Amino acid sequence: MYNVALIRYGEIVLKGNNRSKFEKKLVDNIKYALRDEDVQVTFSQARLYVEPKDAMDLDRVINKLKKVFGIVSIS
Repeated sequence: MYNVALIRYGEIVLKGNNRSKFEKKLVDNIKYALRDEDVQVTFSQARLYVEPKDAMDLDRVINKLKKVFGIVSIS
């Protein structure tokens, strides 16, 4: 079994030529929010994935992600 958090974001995809800047800023904000966790943040097809490098408390990570501006949902 894998512990992976799938993150969807909203209006960033509508930003046109600035989209990559907004996506990078969101990734930076996620990494900052999870700076105390041992995770890897990856990006694929307008979705972000937070994958643990070791066993982690996924509930704790999700609670931290809920506070990051721009995230629409977490699965």
